[in-house]
Amino acid sequence: MDAGAVVKIIVNKGVKNVNLSMFTDSERKAILQDAAEQLLRQGKTTEVLEILEFVDLKRYADMLRPIAEQCVELADYKKAALIYEKIGYHELAEFIRVNFA
Repeated sequence: MDAGAVVKIIVNKGVKNVNLSMFTDSERKAILQDAAEQLLRQGKTTEVLEILEFVDLKRYADMLRPIAEQCVELADYKKAALIYEKIGYHELAEFIRVNFA
């Protein structure tokens, strides 16, 4: 199966609805990174958060940090805390949960 087609399916249906077991670990990681980039471009941060545990977080932290900051400004504290947690800002995520969420 074409990796590009799988990426489109993930973007449209979500990562939880796609079985990637037929791919090697490196293929799976490449597919998920492509899907994460497309989802970020489309502004689908919730879907990206589901993928983050499978991809290189350093690559996406710079893209997601401004989104988390915007969530704080919009008082969407739960989402901001979740994003900060996923990209490795555990103390900040906990601070937001304790004081705002």
